[in-house]
Amino acid sequence: MKKSILRTTLILLLVLASFTGTRAQGSYAWVQRATFMGPARHHCAAFSVGSRGYVGTGWNGMATYDDMYSYDPGTDTWEQIANFPGGQSEDVQGFGIGVKGYAGTWNNMWSYNPATNTWAPIASCPLQISNYGSVAFAIGTKGYICDGYNLVEYNSGNNSWSYKPNYPGSSFFYSTATTYNGKGYVFPGGGDFWEYDPSINNWIPRAMFPGLTRIGPISFSFNGDVYVGLGAEAWTNMLSDFWRFDPVGNTWTEVDDFPGLGRRFSIGFSIGARCYACNGTNGTNMHDFWEFGSLSGIENQDANSNSISIYPNPVQTSSVISVNENIPGAEYSLVVFDLNGNIIRSEKFTGHSYTFEKMDLSSGVYLVELRNNENVAARTKLIVE
Repeated sequence: MKKSILRTTLILLLVLASFTGTRAQGSYAWVQRATFMGPARHHCAAFSVGSRGYVGTGWNGMATYDDMYSYDPGTDTWEQIANFPGGQSEDVQGFGIGVKGYAGTWNNMWSYNPATNTWAPIASCPLQISNYGSVAFAIGTKGYICDGYNLVEYNSGNNSWSYKPNYPGSSFFYSTATTYNGKGYVFPGGGDFWEYDPSINNWIPRAMFPGLTRIGPISFSFNGDVYVGLGAEAWTNMLSDFWRFDPVGNTWTEVDDFPGLGRRFSIGFSIGARCYACNGTNGTNMHDFWEFGSLSGIENQDANSNSISIYPNPVQTSSVISVNENIPGAEYSLVVFDLNGNIIRSEKFTGHSYTFEKMDLSSGVYLVELRNNENVAARTKLIVE
């Protein structure tokens, strides 16, 4: 048993070492999370506010939906929220600004307040929004919708829309967009790839996408890079490939494939530093849900293992977990993962010392994260005998 634990510990240490840099390449993986709570579907809208993500509307090939759901990554759980008041639709575009989410279709735009679980109407978007011809993204305190030619900006401060420079790229057909470092990135589906920089109020062509032309891909940004993947080539060839774009080097690199089924019309979104792919179709509607990130499925960061100590370690029955007093916060979450990135246990405690009970944990090596306010303050390993 001790030889097995030692061997596994060495493997874990090598994995953890690969996470200590700010741009470790190829060190990330997909982890399947709790299944989407609603019926299987595609063409959903999504946005994130604070520490939660919101997914809903869409259709299943025969019927459209207006139901909405909230995902909590801290507990890996879904809950249903107030329905989208704009009616059942597959054309809804969404983005999050500050403490509210925004979603709608053309003259049917709404804001969502998570604190009260209520929707309120906002100014109509001047563009005709559709799922096949529009993309949405947020940069700072502004939201943006592009219809493949026009770009409009939403100002939540005065509830108004304004036109920005026209998008100069190829036509949209079930395209995708995301943001990183104060800029928007639009991928129409093949070839050209565009960056919108609000600081200069202009579009910039970036390196051509080297993968197959596709419809219905998704995109998100993670750890300094933009990722694009999934979709379908000519409707029927479902794709599971993913590509990483480096905005600094202006280069593309193919990375590991998405481990689920290839699909089109999934939805990609981020909650803070965590990135997700939800639902989609390959002819059969899906409601699986995946998180992209490091071993634990969250952003790679220099979480200081010296800020948390476990004694004794290995654990036989119980151990005391001590937290460095330099780590701010009155309440902490201790999250235990197995080597596949699955959450095994999550516990809350206050103060800088906590007694951790082995209980039903199997012998082996685990990754332990200390979180305060959903941020990773420390990461270390836990050995159970």
